[in-house]
Amino acid sequence: QDPYASLNPRMTVSQIVEEPLKIHTELKGPQRREKVITLLEKVGLREDQAGRFPHEFSGGQRQRVGIARALAPNPDLIICDEPVSALDVSIQAQVINLMVDLQKEFDVSFLFIAHDLSVVEHISDKIAVMYLGNLVEFGESKQVYHHPRHPYSKALLSAVPVPDPKKKNRQRIILKGDVLYKNRLLMLDIIANNDWKRPIYFSGGAFGDDDYIWMKEYLQLEGVVYKLVPIRTPLDRGNPFDMGRIDTDKMYDIVMNWKWGNSGNTEIYHDVETRRNGITYRSNMSRLASALIEEGKFDKAEKVYDLAMEKMPVDYFEFYSLLEPFILGYYQIGKDDKAREVYQSVVKHYQEHLLFYSKLSYSRQEAIGDEIFSDLGRYRGLIDVLASFDTEEYTVVEAEKFNTYLQLFNFSQDQNDMLDVKEELLHDKNNETLLDTIPQAIEDSMQ
Repeated sequence: QDPYASLNPRMTVSQIVEEPLKIHTELKGPQRREKVITLLEKVGLREDQAGRFPHEFSGGQRQRVGIARALAPNPDLIICDEPVSALDVSIQAQVINLMVDLQKEFDVSFLFIAHDLSVVEHISDKIAVMYLGNLVEFGESKQVYHHPRHPYSKALLSAVPVPDPKKKNRQRIILKGDVLYKNRLLMLDIIANNDWKRPIYFSGGAFGDDDYIWMKEYLQLEGVVYKLVPIRTPLDRGNPFDMGRIDTDKMYDIVMNWKWGNSGNTEIYHDVETRRNGITYRSNMSRLASALIEEGKFDKAEKVYDLAMEKMPVDYFEFYSLLEPFILGYYQIGKDDKAREVYQSVVKHYQEHLLFYSKLSYSRQEAIGDEIFSDLGRYRGLIDVLASFDTEEYTVVEAEKFNTYLQLFNFSQDQNDMLDVKEELLHDKNNETLLDTIPQAIEDSMQ
């Protein structure tokens, strides 16, 4: 599809075309080079161009090089996947005409894959139309092109441009409606014949209604998977990612019996994918703990929080913004010391980030303003949590630290931009822990 991407930029055209001859034939060096020149001439390139690199050719010329390379081992069949889609119309015609001539000269068959039926008709003897992975129509080129039978074939043909002003108002066929894919039909068939005799589970990570066969309101979160249950739980439209009900006793038993392997081991490297998977574990464990708190099961909630912090330490699993619910949860169950411990672990990283950003030039700071604003906003959100649940003394000390980091940036030199602890925090115990808690003047300077 991309004639440049299909060619090795470090090889000359001669080397590119010669490579299949080295692999698939027993031709010697002089014979190979002679055939390379012959092939290049067959596709309309000159001998003196053989020593050039791909970047020295136009798109159409690069595609000619690809055709020469494909013809080199004298194949019976060449598969052409959208060979002219990246070329303009005039070059398309040249390449298609070349392929027709070569087809006759080399007696080779082309399996030509394209979405433009006008191009397909010009080169093909027979046409097969595929729709959603299925072969829906097959026949002689003229038959399919002039008398299509399947609606998708008709829609494709109606999209072909016609160079005739008199036909500019011809009707364009647009297929409407949703389509059920095979896997969805199989899933629905399984459910229709299951009669609740066996449990049916969905893995997480997807949020489309069709991914759960339109049964999101009949899910129960069990660890990291969702079980289909005959109990309707309306979705929270304000937070559609928290799907499914939670049976706290059952999920608690599942979570507390997970096999964690080396997770939490400070002597090994935790790769990026492992840390990303930790997002799911943290989120689901946080949901479980919150449900336990709502039911007054504070001891179990504390064990869930402790397990998450033990097996996914802050310093090794990162994604610090997801830890605010853990700090909040510890406060809600009266474990202020643990809440402070997680808080300090998280803000330490925000402070390191902000200190690094402050050393950059002002132009660099402007370029990454979103990142700076994001870290400031999340840091400030945690201060709001302290103001709502911790002591006035502790909150004042931490808020002043926040102001110290805020002052590291040029846009926060005005005293009006500083966080006024008594006015903004301590007199308002209903603070929102959102990014918009940063003073507006600072946010404006980031735009």
